[in-house]
This record gives sequence, C-alpha cells and structure tokens, in this order.
Amino acid sequence: MAMNRVQFQPGLSMAEFFAQFGTETQCESALAATRWPDGFRCSRCNASAHCILRASSRPLFQCNACRHQTSLIAGTVFQGTKLSLRRWFMAIYLISQAKTGLSALALMRHLGVSYPTAWLVHHKLMEAMAAREECYVLEGQVQIDDAYLGGERNGGTAGRGSENKLPFIAAVSLTDDGRPVRAKLTPVATFSSEAVARWAKSNLAAGCTVHSDGLGCFRAVTAAGCRHEPVTIAGRKPKELPEFQWVNTVLGNLKTSLSGCYHAFAFRKYAARYLGAFAYRFNRRFNLKTLHQRLLVAAVHCAPQPQRVIRMAEERSCSRSFGRSRTPGTPASSSRRRASAPQTSVAHPTGYTPAKAFGQRPKCRDVQPMCPVSVAAHVSGSTLFNSCGYGERPTRAPPMVILGRS
Repeated sequence: MAMNRVQFQPGLSMAEFFAQFGTETQCESALAATRWPDGFRCSRCNASAHCILRASSRPLFQCNACRHQTSLIAGTVFQGTKLSLRRWFMAIYLISQAKTGLSALALMRHLGVSYPTAWLVHHKLMEAMAAREECYVLEGQVQIDDAYLGGERNGGTAGRGSENKLPFIAAVSLTDDGRPVRAKLTPVATFSSEAVARWAKSNLAAGCTVHSDGLGCFRAVTAAGCRHEPVTIAGRKPKELPEFQWVNTVLGNLKTSLSGCYHAFAFRKYAARYLGAFAYRFNRRFNLKTLHQRLLVAAVHCAPQPQRVIRMAEERSCSRSFGRSRTPGTPASSSRRRASAPQTSVAHPTGYTPAKAFGQRPKCRDVQPMCPVSVAAHVSGSTLFNSCGYGERPTRAPPMVILGRS
C-alpha cells in the first residue's frame, strides 16, 4: 500500500525547533521579523528610523521621529503576557504540530505552568487560528452537511430539537479532480433558511456549486449567488454516498480529534474556537514543517486577547458566525481570502461589564460542571462521539455516546 505523502511528511522535529527558537533572543528576533518583515515601522508616524531601549526584560522600539515607544508584543495576541517568549513559541510549536490538537492539561505539563495559564495560552492561540480562518471563503465544488455538538439528555428532547445540541455547518471545497482543499466548520443558531443564507454570504464564493442532502434550509445558499445541487439520501449509508465522501471524512477526523484529545469542554461557549482551530490545521496540512511559522503570523496579526475577552466567547462567536456578510456576486480573490475581511479578530462588544473579576484565577466553585458531548453528522447517522475542553478535566460520569440518526 502506497504511503500518503501528506500523512507521512516529516514536519519539524523538536531538535530543529530548539535550534531555531531555543533562546529568548532567537524568539525576539523571529517575532520582530514576523511583525515587521520589511523593517520597523512606527505605528504612529510610519517612520522607519528607530532605536532599541533595553530598560525592561523585553526591548522597546522608540521612533526617532515622534519618540513613540512600542513593545515587541504590543498589539499582538502576546500583549500583556508575563510568560517568556520561549514558552509561547513552544506552545505554538506543540499546538501546530499536533495533528489531533492538544489539550490545556497536556500543554500545562509541557510548558511547566499552571493550568489556568495553559488554558489561557491555548485559547488565545486558538482564537488567532479561528480569526485567520475567517479571512477565507470556499469556492468551486463544495460539499456541505449539518452536524451537531452534543447529545440527548435523559428525559430531554430527542433529535434536532435537543436542548443539549449545538448545530454547526461542515463544508469542504474540492479541486477539479475531486480532492479536498479547504474545510469550514461554523456554528449556527439553528438550521433555518435565514441562518444558512447568512452563513453562505460569509463563507462561500459567488458562483460555487454546493452539494448537500435534502435538508430544506440548504436551498438558501442561492442567496449568496451559489448553485445548489441537493442529493436524495433515501436511507443510504455514508459509504454509499460518494457525493459526501470528503465532508464525512472531515467530520470523522473531527470526531477522532476531539474524542482523543479532550475529556470535556463547554461546547456551547467555545465551539467556534475549537472548530476553527481544527479547520486551521486541516487547511494547512500540506506543509507541516512551516505550520508553526504560519501560526506565529496569525498570532502577530490577531488583536490582543485579554482574559475577559476570551471568556466572552459566547457573545463573540455569535458575531463571528453572523456578523459579516458579502454582497452576492462579489468574487473572492485567487487565494480564496475575503478581500473585505480584517486581519484581526472581532473586538468584544462595547459596554460589556463582567460580573466577576476575570483577571482572577477561577476557583473550583466558580467553574460550572461540563457536560459530556458528542458530534453527529446528519448523513452519517451514527457518527457520534464524545469530546471535551475547559473542562478538559475529569467528570464523574463516563462520556456519553449516542448512536442512531438524529
């Protein structure tokens, strides 16, 4: 049997990583080169002449023209951190090279930090990954399917109306010869025509052909200028549906990733972040050796993410899913990036007053118990599994697995 070149690529070894980023000075130089690839530019006057001050542990860049000072980490996802850049770069390396992802508990042990610190680092980097994925749209031949995070509770509502299920849309774009290129996994409020139309305007390029099952709401992709070709399932099994081979494969990989990495996570609050991080790694799977550098670029271009903003994921995921849309007929660029999409993540809503002091470390009594969750693809029927995240801590009851069509 022939070896899969993508699956068996060498990636970046740990020895090579430490040779490139083994010291704080090497990490500072790499961060400066990533932030200013053409040399330093003042954020206030755009002048290039500058001097470097070493008054603190990290260098300060002072503009010679306007005397404005900026830190190396200011305006990036690293802003405000007390961790060394060596630990941040190690987290970037571990998260980018792990095919199935990395839990905050495992990251804590690798970095030698506390769990709240590892959790915050993990979510900041996942936010940078999810924000970067917003810049791209799918084009050409696209397979889409409805899927869910969660499962029925005892005595609760069964099927799509379950109060413990979070719907999301899984979509995969294909090449002309039918090979997968990019994937998008986007939480939606519900599977309605309005929600699908908003999703299509933000995530699909006008003129693409969308293949879906017979779920009625998927007809709304035509609102984004897309062609819709529904396929009647008629009780067939996933292996008998070549029209959905790759979207079912992506959902199967997602199942393996979440169930093998996390014990529990608050999927209703952080689903967009975990799904976005999975899609980020999948879409850059062809060159694993440079994936850490691309994640560093995403972290540099991501807006600062203080803890209070990270905790507001529930509100921010709604604005991410439904806040922006493209005018039908507007073509995507050749690199499949949204021309109008900003390179930074969505800012938190103004006027928000947190009920607790988010800067404090969470105590055990402040952490709500996490529910075991599962992911189900509607077409695959029994593609259900358990997974978990902040959370990522043991629960008394074993994970719940629900089989059958939802």
